[in-house]
Amino acid sequence: MPAASKPDLRSIAAKYFDAAGLLRREYFGVFAEILEALRKADDQAVIYSDVLDYIDRENELSEGLETERKLLAKLKRDQDPTAGVLKAKLLPYQVRGAVFAACRGRVVLADDMGLGKTVQALAGAELIAPQQRNRKSSGDCPASVKYQWKTEIEKFTNHSAQVIDGLLPRRQELYAAPTFFNLINYELVLKDLKYVQEMNPDLIILDEAQRIRNWTTATARTIKQLKSRYAFVLTGTPLENKLEELFSVVEFVDGRRLGPAFRFVHEHRIEDEKGHLLGYRGLDSIQKQLAPILLRRTRQEVLKELPEAPTRSFAYRSPTNRRSRIASRAIFSLV
Repeated sequence: MPAASKPDLRSIAAKYFDAAGLLRREYFGVFAEILEALRKADDQAVIYSDVLDYIDRENELSEGLETERKLLAKLKRDQDPTAGVLKAKLLPYQVRGAVFAACRGRVVLADDMGLGKTVQALAGAELIAPQQRNRKSSGDCPASVKYQWKTEIEKFTNHSAQVIDGLLPRRQELYAAPTFFNLINYELVLKDLKYVQEMNPDLIILDEAQRIRNWTTATARTIKQLKSRYAFVLTGTPLENKLEELFSVVEFVDGRRLGPAFRFVHEHRIEDEKGHLLGYRGLDSIQKQLAPILLRRTRQEVLKELPEAPTRSFAYRSPTNRRSRIASRAIFSLV
């Protein structure tokens, strides 16, 4: 850098950055002013795009948390902040889930099966929809149930949904003219990644996220190439066999949350001298790391809020009923 600009840069660094060279969090909100000061001090200064993305994300999250606080305060006063969002009344815990998803933007909804993760995701999508300029959506589910998803979406929301299927020329036509919700099965995403990416979705919802728990599979690698501002990952079993499965699911939502995979495995796996897994350590620290992005409630925890019989609130579904089966392996994106 030019020698003449060094004092100015040092002054900026001393004011806004800590001893380790990291921007102090209290200055995230005025980062645009800091950028202007840096450019005046040195017009050759380089600011990497991932830095800008990170700051924007953190500032938006701070605003979202404040909005979440206000909406949950309404809920405590028996005012439903999601009233009218869907053509169904949500139960209080479902309202909390929808608000959590909408205000935090990229989350894992990991409630027990049958507690209505799908309706929470749809309500969350509706809550964030007014913030987006161009609103379209795509979805991933088994080919045999995509039309059932379409029926459900149109029944409980005010938006249209289209199913992406057929031969490639037909699929290209559908990708080129997306509706609010577009349903795509995982297998098609592997074939049509380019077209799904070109849709440039604002929101992607992955249902039954065990499809991406194994980070070595083609499905997981492909899905993680999809980019969106918002992401809702739905799973009743975020961790089933290996801690690495949880890492893979979280990685889609926030690639920085748990750090590099090699370090995560090294810090938390307990192995014998031959490298065989004996168990895991540090689970409490993982729980704290995930608290801002992962919401899990068991049936026992929300038992008092559940109705005595099935209602249009989508709660209290049997895990074996048709709706639970048709929810399997769905991905939505809202643009």
